[in-house]
Amino acid sequence: MSTEIEARGRSFGEDRRVLDATYELLKTVGFHQMSIEGVAARAGVGKATIYRWWSSKGVLAVEAFMEAVAPSIAFRETGSARADIP
Repeated sequence: MSTEIEARGRSFGEDRRVLDATYELLKTVGFHQMSIEGVAARAGVGKATIYRWWSSKGVLAVEAFMEAVAPSIAFRETGSARADIP
């Protein structure tokens, strides 16, 4: 993942902090109460950094959620599509 992030000009450390902060705020205050200002403060980055990488609060929230749940929804890889999908 870090290669993809670096290719888009994003620092893995800052990227991870922003996504983690976003997911935590989603869990604690919800989407409607979450703000870019709150995410920036919690992640230790500027609002401009967030807006440079994500076009809106919604896009940021979706990416943070998907990053957080992706490990739990990963499919097996056995080499056979028929065996991988239960």
